[in-house]
Amino acid sequence: QPVAEEPAKTEVAETVPEVATAPTPIATPSLPPVEELATNFVSQLIESIPPFSLYTTFSDLLPSEIEVTGLSKNKAVQDFEKVFSVKLAEYAQITDPRDKKIKLEALELSATDDFNKSWTQTIASIKEDKKYTFSIDIDNAEPKKIIFMIKGKDGTPLYLEQKSMGFRWFSAFHLRLRSLMKDGDETANPSKSETKVVLLIDEPGQNLHDIAQKDVKKILEETSGKNIQIIYSTHNPNLIGTEGKEFTRIRLVSNDEKQGTKIENVAQFISKQDRGSLDALSPIRTAMGLVNIQSLLDTHKYNIVVEGITDHYYLSAFQKMLNKNSDIHFVPACGVDNVKHLVSVMVGWGCNYKAVFDDDPAQGRKAYNQLKKQFYEDNDDLAHKHILKIADCNGIEDVFTTADFENHVIGRKRTKAESKKKNSELVKESGKEMYARMFLEKVENGDTINLSKTTKDKVEEFFKWIYEKFEIQST
Repeated sequence: QPVAEEPAKTEVAETVPEVATAPTPIATPSLPPVEELATNFVSQLIESIPPFSLYTTFSDLLPSEIEVTGLSKNKAVQDFEKVFSVKLAEYAQITDPRDKKIKLEALELSATDDFNKSWTQTIASIKEDKKYTFSIDIDNAEPKKIIFMIKGKDGTPLYLEQKSMGFRWFSAFHLRLRSLMKDGDETANPSKSETKVVLLIDEPGQNLHDIAQKDVKKILEETSGKNIQIIYSTHNPNLIGTEGKEFTRIRLVSNDEKQGTKIENVAQFISKQDRGSLDALSPIRTAMGLVNIQSLLDTHKYNIVVEGITDHYYLSAFQKMLNKNSDIHFVPACGVDNVKHLVSVMVGWGCNYKAVFDDDPAQGRKAYNQLKKQFYEDNDDLAHKHILKIADCNGIEDVFTTADFENHVIGRKRTKAESKKKNSELVKESGKEMYARMFLEKVENGDTINLSKTTKDKVEEFFKWIYEKFEIQST
């Protein structure tokens, strides 16, 4: 801060002794009060929250016909106009029949192509390359109307009301997501991935059969990559993914008499249950109302039973990093006592499976011994054909070298007190699952991760075992 100038000296008649003067103190900027800081922080926090959009209703459906004066009042029509960059009211003003026909046919073609990218079903009883097509017309009688129709299997246009509620809902839902995707494309900053809107959906896929439900999941996945975060509730197995990164997204909503509604991941939920009475995926099965978990286990995949969710995360990450066979499926038992139950379910449903555990005496060896006794006549030679114990690993984290674990997992150097701890011991009490999930997310996001040869060799060792036991051909 500049020092204030001294006032000009006034000459006086008599001589006065010089007096040393203290320098003018430097001004200290005053800090805003705590209340102001708090207010500013809250304001900035609120500004950083993206807008939320709740999609719960079947009322915003694309109509069969709508008056031109009411176009702006129907959300589905607004979405249609945004997706295809048109103003239907302007089309209604075109007087040249030829010009109007050219524009409408081009719009019909665009709408048909876009819809059929998401709706994979074909019309029954006709060739597979014949899909549903949009038919759009204008009724010039006053009041002017826009007509939306779908051509049926005989080529005759059908009013939308003549289609199933599921079909009508999907067409409107598809438009809503496409509209949000377009917003994301228009406002996204290429240098920074940023969520622009959070879309909340209650039970997507209602009134749709299996193929259409899978179409819903496909478009949800596509939309979520366009600066849009999607959160949806469901009891539908076709809308729940259990592989790789998908498993990390599952949350279970439960109701506790004392604590009320709680939202937890699978590992948190099952850690509170009676481990002796639940198979690994029972909370998901219960949440979906399924009688069995066959829909979550693929008899055509190479199912690998692992002890916990962290094993699932790390092994799925290694699978992607090292470009291993995508049909290898890691199924977490979420606890050593659930392993035998999960294997029993797999055997019952005819699933092709092996098991991979760490060599921790309290957990991995316990799981191995339980399976050996129950399924392999308590014979080590027989058990080793189906079960791999990763040597020198008290936890899956120990496959990493110390440096790799610090650089790519926990993101820091060990403290002096931690210097002698194994990787698995280091995270045992603090964020074990979080670190594993974050590592998988890095791999899924394509982050650069340069593992040492020592770590890679150890990982390659158990993938080699998997390939050998399943007789997978290397490519």
